[in-house]
Formats: sequence, C-alpha cells, structure tokens
Amino acid sequence: MPAKSELYSASETPATVVTMRFSKPIFAGLSLLIAFGHLGYAADLKVVLLDSKSGHPLRWKQICVSFPAGDAAKPTAADQSRGCHRTDSVGVAEFTLPDPVPETVNIVLLTNGLVECFAPRTFPLAEAMKSGVVAENTCGDASTNLTEPRSVVLFGHQKNLWQVLRSWDEEF
Repeated sequence: MPAKSELYSASETPATVVTMRFSKPIFAGLSLLIAFGHLGYAADLKVVLLDSKSGHPLRWKQICVSFPAGDAAKPTAADQSRGCHRTDSVGVAEFTLPDPVPETVNIVLLTNGLVECFAPRTFPLAEAMKSGVVAENTCGDASTNLTEPRSVVLFGHQKNLWQVLRSWDEEF
C-alpha cells in the first residue's frame, strides 16, 4: 500500500478531493433543476397600467389575466387559468404565460374604485408578443404610442369621491 503522502499532492487533502469530486455533480444537478423549472413557461407578458387622464402610471393596482385553455369560442370558468398581480411603482405587472402560449389573453382590473378605460378586454397574444399592444383609451385624452414586444398598455382611473357617492346613489 502506498504511503499516505503518495496518495495526495501537496495542495490536496482528503477533504478537498471529496469536495471536488462531489461539486461537479451537484452543480450539474442544480443547473438541470433550474432549466427544467422554466420549461413549462414560454415567455412573460408585461401589462402597463396608465391613468386615462394624465398618462401617469397607476401604482399598486390589482390586475388579473386569464388564459383560455379550451376552445376560445366557448370559454368556461373551468377552461381558464388565471393569475393576479399588483402593479409596481412604475405601473407594471408581469405575468408568466403557459406553454404553449394561448391565442388570447383576457385582462381585468380588480382594485376597488378603479374604472377600466380600455376596450376590448381580450387581446391577441401574437401581436402583443411581437410588437406590443396599446388599448384604446375610452375615458380620457391620455395616449401613448410607446410599445415594446411582450407588453400590453392599458388605461384606467381611480374614482373620485363624487363618483363613488353617485354610484352608491344609483344602487339604491
């Protein structure tokens, strides 16, 4: 049997040999986990929410998107997968699209007192992914022609106190 000093070089100890022996498989395993974790998703969709009157970003507003899973002509609640996120400090909410990417996406605003100022609610994803989509502003004068691929720009506005009181009056 060789002497202990002959088994390892001067810079190697038994601990470094074991560490080096297992570090490559561990690194390869972690890389595969990360790669397989992203295989189920095709791309991200960015939804930008702007104030319909001023064009400023609407912050911390809840946006929900749903993707038809079955026949788009006959959507049912069971066919739709839905995700909801709040816009960030610049009015952006990002959503991960399922793979394969559906043909359309349905977008709704779910913050109390927030009025949707865009039509329609359903957008073709092919156009949004290629060049971006700006929805028509149906409540104000703000507009933008700035789009980027994988984005949908929407408009909305928060009801003021008078509008809230008027809507309560209409309910009773």
